[in-house]
Amino acid sequence: MRTVYACVLDVVVRSPETSAQGFERLWTTAAQWIEAYYRDRYQVECRVVPDQPKLSPRPQHGVQGQRAGVAGVCELAALEWSYPDELDAGLQWIHACQFARNGPKLEASVSIRIVSTHPIAKPLHYNLERPAIVDQILHGFPCAIGKSPIPLKPRELEKFDADLFVEETLCSADRWLPVVVISPQQGVRDYLLDPAELQQKLLGHAQVVALRDVGAGRAWTDALGVKELSCYLGAVRLYWPGFTRRSKPSEHPLYMADSIRWHIEQHQPLGQHLFRSLVAVSGFRFSNPPTARLVREAIDSDRHARFHTLLKNAKAHEESGQILQELERAWDQIKILEQERNEARNQAAELTRELEAQKEAWQGYRGQRPAASEADTPAPRGPIKTVAEAVERAAADFPDTLTFLPDAIESARQSPYRWPEKVYALFEALAELTHLWQQKGSLGTGWHDALKPKGFDYAEFISPTAKGKYGDEYTFRYEGVPVLFEHHVTLGARSADTCISTHWFRDEARKRLVIGWCGKHLSNTQS
Repeated sequence: MRTVYACVLDVVVRSPETSAQGFERLWTTAAQWIEAYYRDRYQVECRVVPDQPKLSPRPQHGVQGQRAGVAGVCELAALEWSYPDELDAGLQWIHACQFARNGPKLEASVSIRIVSTHPIAKPLHYNLERPAIVDQILHGFPCAIGKSPIPLKPRELEKFDADLFVEETLCSADRWLPVVVISPQQGVRDYLLDPAELQQKLLGHAQVVALRDVGAGRAWTDALGVKELSCYLGAVRLYWPGFTRRSKPSEHPLYMADSIRWHIEQHQPLGQHLFRSLVAVSGFRFSNPPTARLVREAIDSDRHARFHTLLKNAKAHEESGQILQELERAWDQIKILEQERNEARNQAAELTRELEAQKEAWQGYRGQRPAASEADTPAPRGPIKTVAEAVERAAADFPDTLTFLPDAIESARQSPYRWPEKVYALFEALAELTHLWQQKGSLGTGWHDALKPKGFDYAEFISPTAKGKYGDEYTFRYEGVPVLFEHHVTLGARSADTCISTHWFRDEARKRLVIGWCGKHLSNTQS
């Protein structure tokens, strides 16, 4: 079973409506959503009533709702709806809505899971859309995620507003909602993507901000302070929560204008790609919503207290019957919790793999560019004159396959190696092989045999003696963890201007090469 969609919304009720009335309206909205589906699509009446046996309005369809509460203060409602895929009989869709009220606080969560009903080995294809119930909730109630209000329309930013928005919203530690920025090409509001359409596509998962004109784009860049973190000339950028002015540009995806145009022509809109990427992250992060968890604990405690009261005062057959009913409910609840626990365990590994696959697909998407016509072909680039330039060019040319650590960049700046074109050729070969690794899962041979025909002598390990005596020199911090960078290629020999070593680490989870050093030969037994 796989979670393919999830969102958790903090729902706000406005006076004179009470939280209890808002909770009732949430339940009614969800029940009517399902009832209308069967009435309009199949001309079948399906009345959703809580705490009743599962309904089967159609073959292999199921609808069941449950409600519980404590002393009129806490309430919890769950509605599960399952049905088979229209094109794949072995695929079952499961929609789960959960509403929780804890005093004045309201919470709504919606998730979609898919499960295979047949042990058939074939690729999984499905079309994912945001469930209509999410739109109904967002248009029926003011909602937020954490402290971030969920907007229904895109925000247009003028140059005078850029600095304040960056300071108070974009860089806020309390921001839980991703921000997608759209920049104009050359004039006023000449966007490649319609901001309103994109906001509707990403509703509930991101805030869309449209820079009004080129002046607003310049103000945006000035407010960020780092041009590489900005967005201009028709580009679109996704800023994840946790963004600061010291963030790495590669962590916040940038989609250039030519890539957006190409995908529009190929009927592969960027909006759909962003939706799937955001939903993949939401599904991975989805857990037991906080308000629902507290309410469930209160309900369980209340049941436990009532059960013990019945046990203490059991004097009549009628009371014994009530005890048996409570026991049966407890047993049913235990079975449900055991099933949820087992499903969660099964999902953990699969969700991790899915997120990494989404990241790889994302990087692949960013890497695609349309073929240029002869008229648009850029002028040939000049020769590479320094190792630092080779590293900078490789970092720009191969962002989907190679990651350069600060030590690699600094060692390249200090390197006097005379033939930097050879260094770039090495990175080009590594990027080509890494792309093959990403696409096929393996090279079909070892890295040594794959690099040999390209003119590079690859070494998998450093010597045990060098590792013991000089291991610190070969260790670099990657994602906050010290890692030994053993894989390397050495070009030339003897002095620093005729010899250079490049060391890297293979990130197996992301299928990327992380370059930790590109400079003078590190210490070994021959140094």
